[in-house]
Amino acid sequence: MRFVFNLIGLFSSALNIAEASFGRCMILSVCIDSSGQGCSAYSQLTSAMNFAYAQHYDYTVRILNTSSHAELNHKSGRIRKDIGQAMWERFPFVLSQMRDIINSSENYTHIMYIDSDAYLRPNAPSFADFFAPYGYNADLYLSMDVMSLDDEFYKINDGVMVFKVNQANIALLEELSDEDILRKRHPNTQVNGKSDPGFLHEFARRGGLDQDLVREFLFRNLSGILDRTAIIPFGCLETFRNEQEESLVDHMPFKSVQHRIQYFSAVLRGDLSELPASSKPNPQWKLHHSHSRLQCGHRVIPNV
Repeated sequence: MRFVFNLIGLFSSALNIAEASFGRCMILSVCIDSSGQGCSAYSQLTSAMNFAYAQHYDYTVRILNTSSHAELNHKSGRIRKDIGQAMWERFPFVLSQMRDIINSSENYTHIMYIDSDAYLRPNAPSFADFFAPYGYNADLYLSMDVMSLDDEFYKINDGVMVFKVNQANIALLEELSDEDILRKRHPNTQVNGKSDPGFLHEFARRGGLDQDLVREFLFRNLSGILDRTAIIPFGCLETFRNEQEESLVDHMPFKSVQHRIQYFSAVLRGDLSELPASSKPNPQWKLHHSHSRLQCGHRVIPNV
């Protein structure tokens, strides 16, 4: 089954310069749930919060719920069909939506991809206001991961990604989605002394995460990705389990479906006090972040 919900609105003519830099925005999320007892059980809760945020700023939300990889493969134009993992559908889905925007009269400036177990806080600032300190000149905005060290700029979490709608990101998303294109464009990438960018594909075959692929792109600066990416400290663009209450997005990874339902229901009620300790921030995260020199409002500057 496929459900696409749209909230399409126009910004008022009184937009200021900052808002114009982050104009009409699209928020995308995808849930692949063959059993009907996985992400679809809690995505309706996060979707409600994402719609509330979007309504406030006249953004568009498109949520793709499907029980079949085959349907999503068809809709996204995904080429690597042998990878039976939902997470590897993120880049093809964003790519298909960006192509549609560029090939139509839709005037979106940015696309946010957000995992189905994450939500935008309804009282959070607009994208224009939130990203202003990080500059509007980036093509891609990413958050560092929860336990990344200050100098591990490439260790990002791709549960939340913001793409500027342009041809440069079309090219990047093609490489992240299609191994044949990757090999053609990067024939001399060295891996263990061999020129074989196909190693990126092996992350998926071994059960790895698609964010490992992005990390390799950042670490190796493939396609000059570092030159046009704003990497943001953890806890600013994204946090886990409400550790940082002022983040734009709150994410609930690593937990069971029931944990997620319980957590997001409590968020919707506005009362997290009765949640079990297992649904609250890991104390090790707080200790780790207390030693970080990175601050919200400043990009992580890679030492490369």
